[in-house]
Amino acid sequence: MIYTPATNLDSLIARSCRYITDVWYPNRGYGQAVPAITWTTGNAYSQEQAVRGAAMAALTLATPLFLGTSNLWEVPSFEVQRNAAARLLAAVARQHRAAPGRTGQYWGGTWQSPLWASWAGLAALIGWHDLIPYSNERNNVLAMLESEADYVLGLPVEYWRRADGSVGQKYDNNGTPIGTRETDTAAEESQWRAQCLFTAVALMPDHPRAGDWEARAYALAYTSYAHADNGYPGYNVRDDYLVVNHGRVHPDYSTAVAMNAWPFVTHSLTGKLVTSSAFWNAGSVYDALSYADLDSAGTRAYTQGKPTAQFPVGTPSDWGWRRPHAYAVFDGVVSVLKDVLPQGFSADSEYWLAVHLAEAGDMQFRPTSSTHPYGAFVNSAANPKEATYPEEEVYASSQLCFLRLVQEVSYRYGTKFVTL
Repeated sequence: MIYTPATNLDSLIARSCRYITDVWYPNRGYGQAVPAITWTTGNAYSQEQAVRGAAMAALTLATPLFLGTSNLWEVPSFEVQRNAAARLLAAVARQHRAAPGRTGQYWGGTWQSPLWASWAGLAALIGWHDLIPYSNERNNVLAMLESEADYVLGLPVEYWRRADGSVGQKYDNNGTPIGTRETDTAAEESQWRAQCLFTAVALMPDHPRAGDWEARAYALAYTSYAHADNGYPGYNVRDDYLVVNHGRVHPDYSTAVAMNAWPFVTHSLTGKLVTSSAFWNAGSVYDALSYADLDSAGTRAYTQGKPTAQFPVGTPSDWGWRRPHAYAVFDGVVSVLKDVLPQGFSADSEYWLAVHLAEAGDMQFRPTSSTHPYGAFVNSAANPKEATYPEEEVYASSQLCFLRLVQEVSYRYGTKFVTL
């Protein structure tokens, strides 16, 4: 096989699928039936890990099936992979609060739930016939996305700073003001809310509120990484296009703008045009990783000779120090969309894509052990911790799957579905 970034990605994803089916799935006690996803009652973070983890795992397993790459030797048998993906997708949708006849624990209508619905929704979109052959399961998926899309419509568009530079307002799950955004950008929340709405439009283009969903999706996407000079009611990046989150300059959160390419995938696959304003400021935010100083010492997130993203001196990432997949997806997305990004970029995205995919491969190819199973990226015994998010493995794999879908859509259709 001739080496290309796509085939390298296929190999990384294939090994992740082995990890999910051989380790991740059975360790949760899931069997041959649709599992009951459980979490600690009243614990939002526990619910996030349970539901988001299942949704991201479903997308990871579905992607090789959609691409036709599930015959790589690292991947479990087609039926094992398909059945696991189908069971996870069904479980996520069955336990949403909008599912008819739901029982037991349920989720939905909370701060991060639109994100979980969008990952499950994308898995449904690319596996509509393979993964959800029954009408009741399809209805659950559509009810989940309809509910989450309507929930997003009821939330305000948020900003880190107002247009006059004053601190932006923060809101709770019901859209009620609860404080300010002094140390936390609203960029990522706006992005994933748009992501949810674009998914709902792709799966329900004839829905009576599809137009409202799409209009709000674009508003959220193009303001998610807004700059003070853009003339919007507020902005979410600094003057130098770096992002502040969790009380620090946080390059990890710069990468979330890559997910504004979501409608490039969903709309292209459904034959619908997407406007490039969805990718607003992605090029400028990307360049900031290479050219903007993170601190007074002149630290840059992307530094030649260092395959891991750098953080300001004294304020490391709270998500761990070795997360190349989060950056690889950004590298790859701007590489694919470079001709249609509203603002260009000058950083060498192809170079950094190769660097970050190689780093991800180095992580996977380490000898397997009790702390580093086959197909895993993270060695949980490493000190300092490579990653702190409990669902880092399926987060990493789903990010790479999204990049692979961006590449595949570009290969199939080019950018003919993008209007400037």
